[in-house]
Formats: sequence, C-alpha cells, structure tokens
Amino acid sequence: MLCINGTGILNAWVHRNITPDVSYADMNDMAAGVPIGSDGVKIIPFGNGAERVLENREVGCSIRGLSFTKHNRAHIVRAAQEGIVFSFCYGMEIMQQMGMDSSGKEVTVKAEDAELYERNINEGDKVCLDVNNKLEKVE
Repeated sequence: MLCINGTGILNAWVHRNITPDVSYADMNDMAAGVPIGSDGVKIIPFGNGAERVLENREVGCSIRGLSFTKHNRAHIVRAAQEGIVFSFCYGMEIMQQMGMDSSGKEVTVKAEDAELYERNINEGDKVCLDVNNKLEKVE
C-alpha cells in the first residue's frame, strides 16, 4: 500500500479553505464539471513536509497556471484531485523501479515483533512507511 497521506491532506485543505460551504461529494461534482487538465491549472500536492518519493526533500505545494479571469474554485478542486492522482502514480512508478510488486496484490512485510508491538500492528493490518521509514499502522 502506498501511503499518500499528504495528498489527502491537500483535499481537506481545499475543502476547508476553498469550498467550506459544500460537502466532499459536492466537491467531486464540481470537479467533474471541469475538463481533464483543469483548463491549465496544475497543483503539485507535496505540501505536508518532507516527501519520501522526493528523496526526503521538502518542496511544498504549488499552484500553477491559475488565471483570475478564467478559473474558479471548481478548477482548483479538479486540479487538486488531478495532483493527488499524479502523486499516487509517481509513487507507484518509484515502487516499480525498486522492484516492488504493484499489481494490486497485497505485499507481505517482514518486521521484528518488537517493532510491530510498539506500533500496535497486528497481522492483517494495513501499514505504510512514515517519514522516518518506520512502519506505521493505517487506520
């Protein structure tokens, strides 16, 4: 499982700051009304601190191509969702380059019992790597 917590936070940030008056479902409807490519608006979603997929660099989030006369909040919602998908695909490509199976099947992770115990991870739990490359349980 690829942990994309930071990009999920982008979706919450957009909701909180751009579309606080609508539901997440309504955000999806808004985004669906904007063409693929968001009419040129691009959001690079790495705004949650150091990113493992970027060799632990902290690059921040950026919004590009925004025109105050052409775009509205639906374009930002769509661009955020497209940025999230980009981030996920980029992470999957890196996993493939590392030789990890990305076929959609579960991957078995071997770890010391003490590490699993101190993180309250049990057999069958979904996990990801945190910013320090330590296993972290996904709730």
